[in-house]
Amino acid sequence: MPDGLTIWHQTMKALLSKSQFNFFETGEFASIADRDWDATVKFIRDFPWEAQRNAQFLSVGLTGSSVTIEGERDQFFKICLYHYGWFIVYHVNRQGKIRLKVLQTLDEAIDLAGQFFGETLDTSDFRKYDEWTKRPIKHFKTRSFEYTTNLKRNIWVAGPFIITFILLLIPSSALPFNEETTIGIAIMWSVVLLLCGIPILIFLNYFFYSKRLYLEVSRGSNDFRFGRNNLIKKYNKQDIRRIKSFSANKAGSKGPPWSFYYVYVIEMKNGEFLKFTSLMFSSFTFDYKFPEQHIKDEYLLFPFVNKAKFDPLVLK
Repeated sequence: MPDGLTIWHQTMKALLSKSQFNFFETGEFASIADRDWDATVKFIRDFPWEAQRNAQFLSVGLTGSSVTIEGERDQFFKICLYHYGWFIVYHVNRQGKIRLKVLQTLDEAIDLAGQFFGETLDTSDFRKYDEWTKRPIKHFKTRSFEYTTNLKRNIWVAGPFIITFILLLIPSSALPFNEETTIGIAIMWSVVLLLCGIPILIFLNYFFYSKRLYLEVSRGSNDFRFGRNNLIKKYNKQDIRRIKSFSANKAGSKGPPWSFYYVYVIEMKNGEFLKFTSLMFSSFTFDYKFPEQHIKDEYLLFPFVNKAKFDPLVLK
């Protein structure tokens, strides 16, 4: 019977399946739905394998053009593109161990998917996945791409400055204040304020602005959502007119201690401005989310949120 189908295949319960394209992020999937076996076979065959194979910079790793089926208790079966027009399948068992097998045809992969569907998959002729990858299971599980401010991110951004401020404050406070020490104390406090005071002020500016801000955006999807509290709106990347990032990070120079603080501003074609800060994610992550957009970096020595603005757009 074609595709490895048997009568008991057709009567089995549905399993969740999902697709992934060449430019997706780790953990990003599309068309996520429960499907019975017949629908799953159609889903696999309808995937644009050849178009993805011919895509520029084809990825053949754990994340790339693929169809993934989720079994019970964190078991996964993933069909991916491979070199030479072949395919590679990955199986994740209940212990999180990954095994793989290279196949020449899609029909072979579908046969094995049918065995996984019926919980009869024999992986004795699979080989162990032995490449070093941090938490490889993340390439199979669906990830949320929602961003807000959180304690971990706040500590990472502001923690070093706060700790340094305290460590410098203690010895300066212990010095006797008299005519001989005034200049020394003034110099020390100037250094403290420069190294720590300004970054802490920028952090507080970002913190109070970013409270209850919400952003959901991934690299592969054109749609993204942004807003505050319950006022969340849906946007499309094709409706973006231009993007700027503001920071004290000047090309060719090291920059001040707060040079990794960024304000991002997106101008939509309808004249709406979306503004958020690096308390939500790093500049690298932000750039990665908008691969088809040119993001202009603008130098701003003190990148407070209210200072990050677009110049009036001159339409030619």
